[in-house]
Amino acid sequence: MPIERKLQLAEKANEIYREQKREPTYTPFFFFDFFQKKKKVKFLQYHLNDIRTIVQEKDNIIENLTLRYDLGLLPKDKAYGADMITSDKINDKELRMKAEGLAHCTILENFELRELVGDLKGENVYLIGQIHQLEKHNKQKSARQAKPANISFE
Repeated sequence: MPIERKLQLAEKANEIYREQKREPTYTPFFFFDFFQKKKKVKFLQYHLNDIRTIVQEKDNIIENLTLRYDLGLLPKDKAYGADMITSDKINDKELRMKAEGLAHCTILENFELRELVGDLKGENVYLIGQIHQLEKHNKQKSARQAKPANISFE
């Protein structure tokens, strides 16, 4: 059996074990209904918090745009179109600086991702070693249990 399949089976077994531990074996009906409502309320609270953060982000964007219009950084003239910039209006120096900044950010993100991949590979190797040790231990344990006891009826 390939190691990937064994890992999948182990993960599935762990998931089933966690689910069995999480849920009580016997719950009266009124407790079940109470817990379901509690879960729904929690979900709605999280959802509401997410929506609030999204609205705050959108408000921040709108405030920034209105400030830019008020300060004259963004043109209000309709001749420019709705945020459309023609190629003759773009400053080459500014464009190079933005491209360079984007390149630096990308390089840093790639470096961080490579480090993260390396860390995850190391953790993966460690976990595979742990799985092999557990398999070896289980084989030894099952071999000990399979040996018949030496009982003599003398």
